[in-house]
Amino acid sequence: MANNELKDLAKELYIAGFDIFKIAKILNRNEKTIRNYKAKDGDWDKQKANLLTSKIKDKESASLYESFTEQMFCAIENINADEKMNAEKKTEAIARIGDSFSKMRKVARLEDPSSYRLNVAKKVVEIIISHLKNDKDCVAKLVSLLESGVIEKEILAMDI
Repeated sequence: MANNELKDLAKELYIAGFDIFKIAKILNRNEKTIRNYKAKDGDWDKQKANLLTSKIKDKESASLYESFTEQMFCAIENINADEKMNAEKKTEAIARIGDSFSKMRKVARLEDPSSYRLNVAKKVVEIIISHLKNDKDCVAKLVSLLESGVIEKEILAMDI
């Protein structure tokens, strides 16, 4: 393996979370050699931090939207279950929640379209599974399809 390839591989391993000692073992090199690669290139820590920051941001965005969606569904269930409210008041309350959800959807789409699509798809799948849970063959086919990644690719390609 050429020296540049080793440097690149060491850098990739470092950014992926391996420590210098482990990288040296994996590449069968001295720790000092790996430290020299890192010192000469200089941006390993910055790239590692950027990767970690982007992962955290992606998780937070998805989690925030998912939390909002779950709270909205709970609120609708509570409104529907409230026996003290008449039909007109229930309709008004649900309409207000729908308006809030619509606004949140627009923000989510602009902020992180792929997380938005995947969260909507997740909710749809949960609804489908809740209706098909007694049909084990159907659920098995659905799980197989989800695990294949085909649905995820199609969802991410959607223009919403």
